[in-house]
Amino acid sequence: MSEKEKNDITGQSDTLQVGYAVALTLPEGVAPLRCYVGQIEVIDDLGLRMTLMDWVVGTFTSDDLFVPWSNIESCLVCKENHDLELFLEHSAPKWQAHMNGKQECSQE
Repeated sequence: MSEKEKNDITGQSDTLQVGYAVALTLPEGVAPLRCYVGQIEVIDDLGLRMTLMDWVVGTFTSDDLFVPWSNIESCLVCKENHDLELFLEHSAPKWQAHMNGKQECSQE
């Protein structure tokens, strides 16, 4: 495994890091939903663990979800230099709803 691959897996790259908010899309049938929104808490060689978004409270206070690398199909990422409020109010809910088959995703 190359040094870059090791860094990507252990979170020592810019792709995903602890503290980033994400909307992870999983393959169909892996979990009850295809898409989960949360904040990354741990990244290691097995995958990542994130605290799920509690949409009622409006913060990352729900259960934690572990996702192995092999089960991540795609990921919408909000880095520290992005607007978290906009991500949580607009981008992530639309992405999640679309990926879970509840509405069409638009660029509005």
